[in-house]
Amino acid sequence: MSEASFPIDCFPQLFRDLSENISKVNGVPIAFPALTLLGLNSALYGKGVQLEFRDYLVRSNLFLVCSLPSGAGKSSTVNPLAKPIRDYEAKLRDQWEEDVRPVISAELKALSLEEKQHEKKFGVYGLDEYKARFADLERERAKLEAQKINPHRLIQDDVSQEKAVQTLSTNGGSILFLTTEGGRTIDNILGRMNVSTNPDDSHILAGFSGDDIISERLSRESVVKDPCTSLVWVLTPDRFDSILNSNQLKVGGFLPRCMLVPIKCQYQDEDPNKILRVDSELLERWGRHCRVMLEAFHGKEPVTISTSQEAALVFTHYENQNRREADKQEDTIRSFIVRWREISLRIALGLHMARYSMDAPNREISEEDARQAVSIAKWVFRMQMLAVRDEEYRRQEEKIEKASRLAQKFGRVVPSYLWSKQRIENDKTKQIGILEELVSRGILSREINNGRHTGAYTHALKEILNSIH
Repeated sequence: MSEASFPIDCFPQLFRDLSENISKVNGVPIAFPALTLLGLNSALYGKGVQLEFRDYLVRSNLFLVCSLPSGAGKSSTVNPLAKPIRDYEAKLRDQWEEDVRPVISAELKALSLEEKQHEKKFGVYGLDEYKARFADLERERAKLEAQKINPHRLIQDDVSQEKAVQTLSTNGGSILFLTTEGGRTIDNILGRMNVSTNPDDSHILAGFSGDDIISERLSRESVVKDPCTSLVWVLTPDRFDSILNSNQLKVGGFLPRCMLVPIKCQYQDEDPNKILRVDSELLERWGRHCRVMLEAFHGKEPVTISTSQEAALVFTHYENQNRREADKQEDTIRSFIVRWREISLRIALGLHMARYSMDAPNREISEEDARQAVSIAKWVFRMQMLAVRDEEYRRQEEKIEKASRLAQKFGRVVPSYLWSKQRIENDKTKQIGILEELVSRGILSREINNGRHTGAYTHALKEILNSIH
């Protein structure tokens, strides 16, 4: 997918100007800063904005996962764009430390004094009354100790369930998972940090859709109601490939919820007259937008933005196109396609909020908003399919190579009657496709060799089928 085809004209003016400027300064494709802005923008209002489409509500949060080679401009692009959110977070945390923590500390001190006095009176009141009152004091202490955690956390790179639930339970249920490195992040989501080694993504999936999170990993059960997580990960290609390699992240639904975009960089000679800094005025305008959105919508009761009839028709037409395409695909690819309209609706809401700011709740999603969102979505999902299918193709080649070695071990002939009658319980289409490919490459043959016993053929075919499951 060529850089020239990226629909930058579909973005609001500020996003377009800032993306073009960053692209020139950092030498990155314009798609990278533009999509990063879109992802960060979705985190500014969290649960505070939702879109009404037909008879259901669509959330605003997006999951963006890009790949970019090391040294190609990941941090120099993302950090200035994330800075206004970090600055706002720091301001909230400083205010809390100054105004709230001293009050909690004083209450804890008073509680400790009461506990000591209560212990002295133990002999007077008796055991039962002592236990009841002491239990009350312990509950009060636990509540105050929990309140000692500063609740103002807008950005976090640690996606482990324990840390994520702790943060979400203290800050109203919204967080942006952001990383430009991704080593520990990827280890966590792939399950490399837990005993079972299963992907640790259930809380992230819940944060995408708003399902309650119940965690028992902490000292007590934690419940996060209606969580809302946005995600912007910029990974090196090897880490990007490592999550694409995870069949569980595909089947489980994490990857289909993501805008997966491998960014291709072409290194060019440096221009001695090249601008070395991003336009400060553009960054200030972006910073103001962030502050306005955070103050007006983040952590507030959600406002609902409706969809015009014309916009709804655009999204319906897009969905019908997707369904026809999904019917042609295998299950793995189909699981991605069925998410495309929902994500395009979220993109439309983000564009709408970026374009109209405080006036956005007073306007419907227009037909133009919808068409622009679908244009961006189509580009993103073409990139997504290139990434996913490239990985599928590589994995199929690995299976073909393994099956080829087995075919040569057992002999290249597999009789046609066994081929057609062999019961294949799982993934029949893919397995038969690989067998056909082995035949086309001359590795297997359907000719019957009367010199071999059919039992040997059956054993050989089962071995090969098992190798490519």
